[in-house]
Amino acid sequence: MTAIDAIAASGLKLAHGAQLALDGVDFTLRPGEIVGLIGPNGAGKSTLLRILAGVAPPDAGQIAWGGQTAGEIGRQQLARCVAWLSQSADSLSDDNGAMRASDIVALGRLPHRRAFASLTAADHAAIDRAMDEADCRQFRDRPLNGLSGGERVRVLLARALAVEAPFLLADEPAAALDPLHQLQVMRLLRAKARAGCGVLVTLHDLALASRFCDRLALLVDGRKLADGPPQAVLDDAIVARAFHVRLAHASHRGENYVTPWEPVDPWASNRTEDGHD
Repeated sequence: MTAIDAIAASGLKLAHGAQLALDGVDFTLRPGEIVGLIGPNGAGKSTLLRILAGVAPPDAGQIAWGGQTAGEIGRQQLARCVAWLSQSADSLSDDNGAMRASDIVALGRLPHRRAFASLTAADHAAIDRAMDEADCRQFRDRPLNGLSGGERVRVLLARALAVEAPFLLADEPAAALDPLHQLQVMRLLRAKARAGCGVLVTLHDLALASRFCDRLALLVDGRKLADGPPQAVLDDAIVARAFHVRLAHASHRGENYVTPWEPVDPWASNRTEDGHD
């Protein structure tokens, strides 16, 4: 398998009708880093993730996986190199809800298998590892539609992990989880990056983003407003402009983190001190 040294995109544009979901976005993901993709609702985070995963093409712009286009690398090779976790925990429930959790995770091995071939010993080992990492092996024999939303997320994360791809793109993997599993998932994603995987994760939780990510990319209205170390991107002025909130900054056991503290009036800069326009 040809190694992919980066996922690189430039000038990405995508419209949903008259609405621009992405407007000239440049982005690069490299092995060994965990990047948090943050931004308010509707900023274009999920859209960018889908394009980088090769799931959807942009209207304009270029994207390359290890210097190759989608046509050059081929669908199967791309599926081996880039694992993608959808935002929706119910993404398989309509057609595959009766499938056992372990069978859902086994779908992650499809890029490595020939058509209609049985699972190999290596496939079974990868499935077991992925379910252990995602903490869902205990309900491997339960049907997907018999699991809670958070349990489904862990199964779908295990499916992505089972690909054992050098790049992992995860869309809000912590959103439906309880605090324990949020921490476990973020620790796992950071460990994957430390082992050499390139990890891109969309997050709304700025505390998790600031604590676990090596780099943050901030999207607002389909454009990249900032990209860099968490302490630079989570600058008070940048956050106020993007999210209309004021942050509280803190540290614990040598790790810095932030948490949204209070709203910022987006129109305040247009008022005088006495409150009149």
